[in-house]
Amino acid sequence: MRVATGAFAFLLLVSQTGTALADLQICNRSQEEISIAVGYNDPAYGWTSEGWWRVPVDGCATVIAGDLRARSSRIYYVFANGKNGGIWQATPSQEGGAFCTSNLKYTAHNRDYRTGPNTINCQAAGLEARRFAAFEANSANHRVNLGASGAAPSQPAPVPGVQPAPVPVVQSAPGGSACQRFPNLC
Repeated sequence: MRVATGAFAFLLLVSQTGTALADLQICNRSQEEISIAVGYNDPAYGWTSEGWWRVPVDGCATVIAGDLRARSSRIYYVFANGKNGGIWQATPSQEGGAFCTSNLKYTAHNRDYRTGPNTINCQAAGLEARRFAAFEANSANHRVNLGASGAAPSQPAPVPGVQPAPVPVVQSAPGGSACQRFPNLC
């Protein structure tokens, strides 16, 4: 995976379309088709990620349906891959936002891959750890625009006073074969 020069810029816009819509939409304002994954705090399962939505240039995808104010968290995360190699992900300075992902359509709950209080091991389950970019949604409906830019990617707006996804450390899979790691099984 490479980060494209002039990678995705991240613009947050609260949709002003009225009360008829109550969704989280992610729109593609780049110059290439993108695949999107979203992360959020599910009240029943904890930090969860889902993907992938393919979004053509100038298209939008509803990634979470319903009134966002009714959910337990205002913090959401997004990761996008461009068809031509562009990537939008967390900046190095962002705390939190680590999620397990699959290359296929998926739903993953971080708690299923937890190996300690602040660690997850995605590789042990054949998944990949990725750092999603954080944003805050304060209204019933919210629209995020991912777009191309000639400049460096914009930084996500800080989210003061709100806890990020609590599993920022990713543990790599242990080396050796299963027989070497667990000799009592062989």
